[in-house]
Amino acid sequence: MEIKSDIEIVAGVLGSGKTSLINALLNINLIPKEKVLILQEEIGGREIEKRFKQNSNIIIRSICTEQPLTKEYFKYLANLHHPNRIIIEMDETKNLEEILGMLNESEIKKVSRISTIYYVAEAQNFENYLKNNNSFLVPLLAHSNLILLTKCIFLRKGQWESIKLAIEDINPKAFMLRADSMGSIERVLKESHLIDRGILKKLRFKLNKILCI
Repeated sequence: MEIKSDIEIVAGVLGSGKTSLINALLNINLIPKEKVLILQEEIGGREIEKRFKQNSNIIIRSICTEQPLTKEYFKYLANLHHPNRIIIEMDETKNLEEILGMLNESEIKKVSRISTIYYVAEAQNFENYLKNNNSFLVPLLAHSNLILLTKCIFLRKGQWESIKLAIEDINPKAFMLRADSMGSIERVLKESHLIDRGILKKLRFKLNKILCI
């Protein structure tokens, strides 16, 4: 029996904190012998932490215009590495619905399944960005399971409540988290208790390994 890879999509504009979120996720819930494939369509100022780069169970691939993330390339990487988990750091210019369409094709669904979609944004600029990029941003917010607002320390009085109302109007089911700085993302995620971690994840991981034998 072949166990499907869980896909986590991390979307947001360049510099909003996408890579910081990925580092935080790995710090929080990476378990021993878990194989993770990270596909980076966009690389900003921050990088995946050195200790993760040196981990043989973590494979990092840069997706570029010469080798875009097509259905064929995704299948090739999934079949080559057989990851338990695939994290896609999305290019801010990409259309999420097109990526979801590709990942939901029957051939792809045989080897993987979408588990979580994260959207990351700088809180201070969020309302202006939503106003000027409404048709592009609304689908991203509508599909997201968890929306993380970063650099909240710069918000004006009452601005957080305004942002919450705007997001709830688009996606009332999404979880919203706020981080005052990039350095506080990991703490905020831990305190939210929303990230799959601990004994239950380890038990599921062991069960999947047994089913694959």
